Amino acid sequence: MTVMESYEQERIEYLRTLRAWDETVKEVLFFLREIQKKNLALLLFYIKVKSRLTRIVKCFNDDSSEPIPNYDREMEEFVREVLEGRKDEEIVAEIGVSFVSKQNLKTLEGLKWLDGEVINTYLQLIQRRSTNSSTLPRSYCFNTFLYDKVSKIGHSAVKRWTRKVNIFDYDLVFFPIHLGNHWTLAYADIRKKTLRYCDSMGGKNPKCLAALFDYLKIESVEKTKRALCDDWKTESISGKIPQQQNTNDCGVFSCVFADYISRDAAFNFSQADMPNLRNLVKYELLKGKMLKE
Repeated sequence: MTVMESYEQERIEYLRTLRAWDETVKEVLFFLREIQKKNLALLLFYIKVKSRLTRIVKCFNDDSSEPIPNYDREMEEFVREVLEGRKDEEIVAEIGVSFVSKQNLKTLEGLKWLDGEVINTYLQLIQRRSTNSSTLPRSYCFNTFLYDKVSKIGHSAVKRWTRKVNIFDYDLVFFPIHLGNHWTLAYADIRKKTLRYCDSMGGKNPKCLAALFDYLKIESVEKTKRALCDDWKTESISGKIPQQQNTNDCGVFSCVFADYISRDAAFNFSQADMPNLRNLVKYELLKGKMLKE
């Protein structure tokens, strides 16, 4: 074999080897791309599942999801001592600008329909807790009379109610709603630019949302000299919250909704908890302090 023939044979073997390596590299790259695609899909799936699981775990681990306190003998004894010997018309609890008499508190017994003053005073207790806390959302609570005037007359009827306060300085603004024979709750989440409606009987009440949204729009111009941002929205969340199974507990549901929402807490109560919650509301009002401060 001549030198040239030997060189030519080596060149052919070299090119054959290069082609083999080229095919191997192509196969490896193809394999890596497929793995990358699958890994990306798995990664996206993992992120999605993890996000949901994190929310679920947070719900169960959050302080708000601890078992609801039981109305115990010590609480019962405290309530008995405070109310014993008091006349029905006597004021037994005064929080902020609201107060309740012994007669008002009797509406928390059994299946009685809740008195408006109980709701007003309980919301004032929630507001005071917010004021005294460095960690809870800042909450402002209107009374049960605001919606009646706003829905019938408009912002002008209650313009002076906030002459010393700017509700847009708060995180949450609560509106207890009296519909004649039913209590519900609406609230504005200033942080999320959302006005929500909560009805323990599933009602959506777009009329209520529209009236309160008009109020917020005018109030914004009055207090901030600016119109509400276009990204504000209204929604009913009544289909996503605990529902009452009778016609008596709507007021208690509304109070408890406000308590949980004011703590950014997940709802963990139901109709079965109402007898216990009625007693706890009474205890908190007489104590002048929320159990979850």
